[in-house]
Amino acid sequence: MRKSFQEFRGEKDYHAFTDKLTTITKGYADIMQVGTVNEYQIFKVVINPDAKRTVVFLAGLHGDEDAPSYGVLQFLETKFHVPADLRIVVLPLCNPVGFVKKIRQNAKGEDINRQFFNDDLSGEAKIIHN
Repeated sequence: MRKSFQEFRGEKDYHAFTDKLTTITKGYADIMQVGTVNEYQIFKVVINPDAKRTVVFLAGLHGDEDAPSYGVLQFLETKFHVPADLRIVVLPLCNPVGFVKKIRQNAKGEDINRQFFNDDLSGEAKIIHN
């Protein structure tokens, strides 16, 4: 029996999240690892990779705010029609350590959102920016 969104969200398990992400993107979008923090991978999902116009969605910057990450899963699961001239790039879980530990900050205790203002990007902010 398929789990409801609320049941799945209640698990708050990194491996369940990434397994679901991998499963629902098959045949719909490209998925690739763009970085690793501790033992956790950060993934990027791309729909229509050759399109000229691009929209980027970042989710999961704050580990204790999981709704956007699960919303991305729900969006991808619908296999929503994206016009061929539009590339969608999604980083659904930018702070996997915070997600696992249920904390706002990353493994270094930094708020990733505040790191984008630094001249020298590091950690998740650098992974996301690239």
